[in-house]
Amino acid sequence: MPRPKRAQGVTSEIHIRVTSDEKDILHIQAQKAGLTVSEYLRRCSLNKRLYSRVSDKAVARLSSLCGLQKHLLMQISAFHTKPHFATN
Repeated sequence: MPRPKRAQGVTSEIHIRVTSDEKDILHIQAQKAGLTVSEYLRRCSLNKRLYSRVSDKAVARLSSLCGLQKHLLMQISAFHTKPHFATN
């Protein structure tokens, strides 16, 4: 992953020890945010804003669901506006 522009010129290092599980979690969280692990840790520790990346596939699915919702609401509305005859 390329280094984010804000991290250019960073030269000091801090070494920490984490468990294998913690390391895996850090990599996953950094990837979700579209950041390197270093930039992710920098932003978390300095209370800077983190943004999650949303995949194009997820956006397409959400858009599709919104379209289905609109379609269903139109059908429900049409059903309720039609005159209904009672059958005995």
